[in-house]
Amino acid sequence: MKALTHFMTAAVIAAFLFSCAAPIPDLRPPPERKTKIPVTDIPVDAVSMLKAHNAIRQQLGVENLKWSVQMQAYATEWAVFLSEEAGCQLRTRGSIGLPLHRNGLGENLFYREAQTGGDNIGQPAAVNESDVVAAWASEAEFYNYTANTCAAGKRCDSYTQAVWSDSVVVGCGAASCGNKDQIWVCNYDPPGNFALQRPY
Repeated sequence: MKALTHFMTAAVIAAFLFSCAAPIPDLRPPPERKTKIPVTDIPVDAVSMLKAHNAIRQQLGVENLKWSVQMQAYATEWAVFLSEEAGCQLRTRGSIGLPLHRNGLGENLFYREAQTGGDNIGQPAAVNESDVVAAWASEAEFYNYTANTCAAGKRCDSYTQAVWSDSVVVGCGAASCGNKDQIWVCNYDPPGNFALQRPY
């Protein structure tokens, strides 16, 4: 009996020593792969876009977002598709049959038409990163945090995605259409707007 006990103990010790010798897995997220970002006529400034997002998140005590080149490429790819293949219509991937959260990503869209009056008629409207995020943030007035609902007939989902506390990275892209209208897209990882969950 003693020999059996000794054998079992030795086996346990051997297993322990083997597990210690085995390489410890790297639990850090892998570095982003080099990603080709489609070239468009509307460059998006990462610093300005992050600053605009994080300003509204900081007001709520929500952790700052970080920039993702992969999300930027993904967002720009969709902006180009909408501008060139979808008649410059503001559509989510889900609305045309593509997975709504491909790779588990959240998505915000912004549209601005070309100028319609004055000497600059038909020219692109002056839009910057702050304008885009401010448009999404303006939905906050319709959001009731206590009830976790949006006012009847109003939208809040762009706002709640922008401030969703579980989202940690964002990347954005933009493209203009043939008529000088503009499409802006931001993608978030992980996504937000899950039913019955508050954004923060």
